[in-house]
Amino acid sequence: MKQKVCWNPERVSDVINIDADFVLDPVFWAVDTETPLRVADSEGGPARELSTDALVAHFLDPSLGHFQLAILGPSGAGKSHVIQRMRQRIEARPGFEVLAIRRLETNLRAILEKLIAKLPEYERGRYQEDLQRAGTTLTTAAAQKSALMDSLAQAIEEDTLNPESGIDPEFEDA
Repeated sequence: MKQKVCWNPERVSDVINIDADFVLDPVFWAVDTETPLRVADSEGGPARELSTDALVAHFLDPSLGHFQLAILGPSGAGKSHVIQRMRQRIEARPGFEVLAIRRLETNLRAILEKLIAKLPEYERGRYQEDLQRAGTTLTTAAAQKSALMDSLAQAIEEDTLNPESGIDPEFEDA
């Protein structure tokens, strides 16, 4: 297959994407290689190797009242890849709904928007209106930074001397 084009050159960024959060599912499965996962329990016992299917089965075990999973490793080790693989395997099971939160969507507004989108269409309206009324103050990193700077400036401007603070008045007034 030397010098054989395996994918459309215009879509190469879909195939060669190091962030598993943004790889399309068909592309993900085309390049996915199942490797055993080293899993350690919180009790400090010895790590054991599990397949993704075995990990998902344990994760969804109905006899467990609660299950937490921390995926650890250095940059590029495949943490997002494991999460993506688990997400797809859980979504394929009847009776489960998965809400995947990408790294760039870890703000409350983005999560609420995803939850609202999962509702039946006739129920979405009132929640979308409530969210719209809340404004867009904290949707982007720049907006968050600006809101923080504004809040700090206002707090400094409104700050008054407090004789009971225990701070030397010379420094508190500075």
